Amino acid sequence: MLDIPTVFVLGAGASIPYGYPSGETLIGWLTASQQGDSTISEADFDRLRQALLRSPDKSVDAFLERQPRDLQDIGKRAIAESLIRCEDPKKLFRQSASDADDWIRFLLSELLADVHFERLFDLPLAFVTFNYDRSLEAVLMDCLTSKYKREVEQVGPLLKERLPIVHVHGDLGPLDWQHRDNVESRAYSSELTPQIVDRAASQIKIIHEADPSDIAFKNARQLLGNSKRIYFLGFGYHPLNLKRLGIPFGQMGETQCHGSAFKLSEARRGAFTAKYVGLNLGKEHHRSVEFLDNCRRFLDDAG
Repeated sequence: MLDIPTVFVLGAGASIPYGYPSGETLIGWLTASQQGDSTISEADFDRLRQALLRSPDKSVDAFLERQPRDLQDIGKRAIAESLIRCEDPKKLFRQSASDADDWIRFLLSELLADVHFERLFDLPLAFVTFNYDRSLEAVLMDCLTSKYKREVEQVGPLLKERLPIVHVHGDLGPLDWQHRDNVESRAYSSELTPQIVDRAASQIKIIHEADPSDIAFKNARQLLGNSKRIYFLGFGYHPLNLKRLGIPFGQMGETQCHGSAFKLSEARRGAFTAKYVGLNLGKEHHRSVEFLDNCRRFLDDAG
């Protein structure tokens, strides 16, 4: 059973198995033709599309950072709308026994094999995510209610209060079992209305708005500072993101850091491991589940 403070840091690749796009895929969606059920006007969408087509940025977030406020607002709505469309509860279920990268279920199967419900929320486990989507919370709730035969009303308060999940760039709003002051909760659903999109977009923080001094980053740095083991999943290792998390260049200290490196070039692997001495990267052909299943430290921790 896990008995040392452990934090999982999630990038866009960690949400792909649950039906969400990578940063580059999202750009592809937004530079294609507008979908008919969009809540965004054709003129606004075309303005965003034309600007994105000329941009060299690899993510919509990075592109929006330097844009005028009105275009940022259009971009936030476009991001929210695109991600809400992905909120299909069926995509959270295990589709088959051969699903290769359902890493949340793999993680829980390794960590919770002999853990009774009463001790579940005593595990020294936390998540820090750069993603807006809510698939992590939704899958965790689905798995825990199923495994322990408990109702959402029993699991929800414990999951919210005792298993830290920090969205450093904001999210699409609280799920219906969560609570946030002055923000209406919403079920995991692909229903789109102008009001739903507005509420979700208001919770998104693009890069320059994600102030490293705000409470989310402070909480993330505290969790990471108190951890003994950090696992990066689907993460791009952007130096600015690592800096904001309080992870400096040079020696990593006593905290052990392990990370997936799917499709990461040898040159980038070498550059990252040289800058962050002690960062242990997986194989470039291993997605999250394969990385964890081949990470001896994780298997030792889980055992």
